[in-house]
Amino acid sequence: MNRMRNIWALAIASIFMTAFTACSDWTEVEPEQKTEYGNTETNRPESYYRALREYKKSKHSLSFGWFSEWGEPGLSTTSMLAGLPDSMDMVSLWNNSNNLSAGKRADLREVQKKKGTRVLICTFIQHIGKGFTPEEFDTDAATREAFWGWVDGDEEAIKASMDKYARAIQDTIMKYDYDGLDIDFEPNADGFAGKLDENSTYVGWFLDILKDYLGPQSKSGKLLVIDGELWKIPNHTAPYFDYFIAQAYSVSGGTPSPTAGTGESNMESRLRQIVTHYDGYLTEEEVTNRFMVTENMESAMDALNGGYFWTTRDGVRQDKAKCPSLVGMARWQPANGYLKGGFGGYRFSNEAVNKPSYKWMRTAIQAANPAVN
Repeated sequence: MNRMRNIWALAIASIFMTAFTACSDWTEVEPEQKTEYGNTETNRPESYYRALREYKKSKHSLSFGWFSEWGEPGLSTTSMLAGLPDSMDMVSLWNNSNNLSAGKRADLREVQKKKGTRVLICTFIQHIGKGFTPEEFDTDAATREAFWGWVDGDEEAIKASMDKYARAIQDTIMKYDYDGLDIDFEPNADGFAGKLDENSTYVGWFLDILKDYLGPQSKSGKLLVIDGELWKIPNHTAPYFDYFIAQAYSVSGGTPSPTAGTGESNMESRLRQIVTHYDGYLTEEEVTNRFMVTENMESAMDALNGGYFWTTRDGVRQDKAKCPSLVGMARWQPANGYLKGGFGGYRFSNEAVNKPSYKWMRTAIQAANPAVN
């Protein structure tokens, strides 16, 4: 075996191997390899973790997810970062990312340093200071704006308040040594009339400032990621981001239809949309390499089933028991031939109690980046 083959052989021990690592390409069903994983297995040989970290540095489609309800360490790691599949590349904390206890700091450091998993914090930017305003100053809009120095109609004051906001975000990331920021950008869909995110000029100003603190242009080593309405982001800011995460959900809320699903043609149209939007600022290859598609796993039952129906680009709906939408997104390869940034799920932690734990996320990781045997 060469070096990369050794890395894969070790790293893949964390991934649930199944007979359905492909969707539309099966020719026959192979015997299922039954490997049980619990939520208390966190200690393996250092050689395994070293290989795992090396794998995560290699060029591949990343596995990603929004992790919610991060809890205190306990006998079971179900609500801990330590309980996530070892080969998860990157997670964004949907909540509980501030005021960390000693136990949660240790949990964070464990997955970062031992497993090489990158952990981001997530926030909306609907208004100045969103997610980072001290509680005593977040009682109403006027008090909040006064704290940050925002003055309506005063460009200089607004930009100064944005710089204060950007520095506060960076300070929090540095304080806890997170790996970066994930901006949830949904000006039309978040149900909140925000002065910042619904004004494209203001969004451009803020991102022009934030790029100096986080992201590839900052040289800080901290990631800047954005998800949501990617086509609404000022196109000149495209180079500021490490990844663009599409909420390519089969369903966005409510009670899912029994026939709910999505497929490759939808992924292609989403990619094409932002390739066109960012034309002149990033090449098609650069956009594709940063583009990630994610499924909605907020419904616990659907999370346990790996999502919804998946349809290939030739119109063939897959057997959901073998290739649900999470696995389909992992398997999807852009028609342009470039490597996609990755795949993932919203609130994928609902699958922690699956049997085995994170059955479908492990299957999807293997489907996206098959191990070399």
